[in-house]
Amino acid sequence: MSEFMSHVAATALPVAATLFLLALLARGVLWARIDDEEMQRIARRSLEPLSTGCLVGAVTAALATAAAGNAGVLSLGVPLLLGAGAMLLHSEPATTRPAEVVSAPAAAPPRSHETPTPPASLWVEPGDESSGSPTGLWSRG
Repeated sequence: MSEFMSHVAATALPVAATLFLLALLARGVLWARIDDEEMQRIARRSLEPLSTGCLVGAVTAALATAAAGNAGVLSLGVPLLLGAGAMLLHSEPATTRPAEVVSAPAAAPPRSHETPTPPASLWVEPGDESSGSPTGLWSRG
């Protein structure tokens, strides 16, 4: 089992590092305020998933390293630093968020002045309401 966890840790760490670099690139595009709106939109949309994926990969690498019995300062420090960096890249003050991220209050749907018709009863057959004698389900005996 420890060999399997060692393989998991060895695989998760490069994935976390790659996602961290991509999240750093997306954050750099937002910090630099590049004039290309398409690039800004892509960076804004992809920053959260990239940093979340990096955090998941870093935690997976740290837990797998500990489960494999290879826990050391360097082997646990690198994934934990990647995770902390991903959390820092992910956080954004509310004042710098663009207007499109802040959602507007939902408008109430227009009300209809018609009274809804009640649903037909399952126990009465159509046309039985006027006869006075029960001919529906309960009249059979």
